Amino acid sequence: MAETRVLVVEDDRILRGLLVDVIGSQPDYCATGVGTLAEAEAALGPLRDAFDVLLLDQNLPDGEGGELCQSLRQAGVTMPIII
Repeated sequence: MAETRVLVVEDDRILRGLLVDVIGSQPDYCATGVGTLAEAEAALGPLRDAFDVLLLDQNLPDGEGGELCQSLRQAGVTMPIII
């Protein structure tokens, strides 16, 4: 079974680290954490297929998580997004 790649977008450094550690400690899961929408956009990559699941904070320093969710859906991205 392939690893499930999770992108954690959370501006609180401590909470982000905790989520990445807990998710990454589970078998078959790999988690990456970023703190801004800009970092999330870069991590997702141009084809938007770098991750399998997106765990997304609503309030971020450079915008709203819902905006990223909406733009991903409009681009046809179907990965699960948890806000």
